[in-house]
This record gives sequence, structure tokens and C-alpha cells, in this order.
Amino acid sequence: MKMIAILLTILAVLSVPVCLYGGTIQTNIVCHTTVEMSGKIKMNIEISNTGNVSAYNVKATIFIADWVQKYDDLGKNPPGGKIYLSSHYLNSDLKPGKYIAIIRITFEESNGKFHKAYHFSNISCQMDKLKSYTPPLFLYLNSPLVNKKALWNQSNIQLSMKNNYKWPIKPRLRLYLPDSFSTSEPNMYYELFHGKEKTETIPLTANQPKKQEYTYYLTAWYELDGIHYSHHIKEKIQIEEKPIYFKWYLIAGITVFLIFFGVVYCYNSKNEKTKEG
Repeated sequence: MKMIAILLTILAVLSVPVCLYGGTIQTNIVCHTTVEMSGKIKMNIEISNTGNVSAYNVKATIFIADWVQKYDDLGKNPPGGKIYLSSHYLNSDLKPGKYIAIIRITFEESNGKFHKAYHFSNISCQMDKLKSYTPPLFLYLNSPLVNKKALWNQSNIQLSMKNNYKWPIKPRLRLYLPDSFSTSEPNMYYELFHGKEKTETIPLTANQPKKQEYTYYLTAWYELDGIHYSHHIKEKIQIEEKPIYFKWYLIAGITVFLIFFGVVYCYNSKNEKTKEG
């Protein structure tokens, strides 16, 4: 009985949420872009902290299609502070179409807690050369549901695609997840033939989410007939609390413990009888 009481106490403690109080870091990102005839995309970026505490170890990563540029040593951004970046994406074979520049900012609180912030900029390039611009790839994301009371805070993102073009499409995709979430498959590559549909299940892991709702993003890009296509989709991650799940885990854990205790007890009793015999 003592062991059962200890087990119940441990599980009860683990089920209590932990609340931390302190200041706020509010990161705002502004990006001004220009496209030159040489195929250069220029980005002037401003990262401001409108909160009341400092952001530490600030880093920035810029994505345009397969191109990635990192700034790993931007230091501290105090309340009211601003960090300025100037970045150039040079591609002499820049295709007409629409591009997406993604700016990901990571930073830490004074206690080391990690955060992410995103900014998405749509960039049009030589659109006057195109008669029309209709992306031929259909993309759909679901709104996954995560139960905070579950023993394993895991869910899945469902990604659906369909090729509405006469030739194969080879899209590259990248997921951008908010704080408290991660996946083992953030980068994806597929090949879809004409008229084909595909649904992928992407694992999603939650780490102590605090809010009831989060936003996550997906970008996709590919080139067809000399045109660059980009997609930018955002969806929600819903958080729910269903104690019944935790209750069932608790019951299952106690049941397993009692079975184990019963087996050990019977085994010891049998051994004692054998010795007496």
C-alpha cells in the first residue's frame, strides 16, 4: 500500500501546471525588399523589441527557396532596441514569378528559455513577362489537436497535395513551427505526377504549450516552364485539456503496478512453500 500511495503522489505532482511570471519580450520584424534586373533581391530588415525585458543571444535566419543565410551573433536586443540587417540574394538565373522571403528570429530570455518569431515577405519578380500566374499545385493543411493532459503530447499534421498540371511537379516544402513545438520532418521533397494526390502524416511533438491556440506555417516552392511558384499557408494548432486521458493513464499505471506486485507476491510465496516442503 505504501508503494501505491507514493505512485499516486508522484503522478499528482506531475499533473500540476507550472506558471512563471516576469517581463515580456515583444519581437517585431519589418522587411523592405527590392528586386534588381541583375537577379539580386535586396532585403533591409529591422528587428525591434517593444517589450519590457531584453532578448538575449538573438539570431536570424533568412530563407528564399533553397537559399539560406544565417546571422548567428546578433547579441542582445534590450527593451526599445532595434537590430538592423542588410541581406542580398543573388541569382543570375532568377525566374519570373513569386518568391517568399522567410525571416526566422530566435532569442532567449534571461533564464535561457528559447523563443522563435517569423516574418514572411512576398516578392514579385518580372511579373510583367507573364501572361498569367496560377499555381498548379493544390495544398491543404489540417489543424492538429493536442491534449495537454495526455501522457505523450504528440499529434500529427496532415498535408494533402494534388498536381493539377500536365507534367510532374517536384515541390520542396518547409514547416515553421511556433514555440513549444517540434517535428522530425521540417523539410520535405516530393514528386507528383499529373492528376496525382498525396497525403502525408507529419509527426508533431508539443513541449508544455501554455496557450489554447498556436499558428504554424508551411512554404512550398517549385519551378515549371521557366516560372517560379511559391505557396505560403498558415494554420492553427489547437490545444485542449481532457483530464479523462490522464485518468485512464493513471488507472492503467496502477493496474500494471498491481499486476506486477501480485506476480512478485505469488512468486515469493511459491518459493517459501518450496523451501518449507
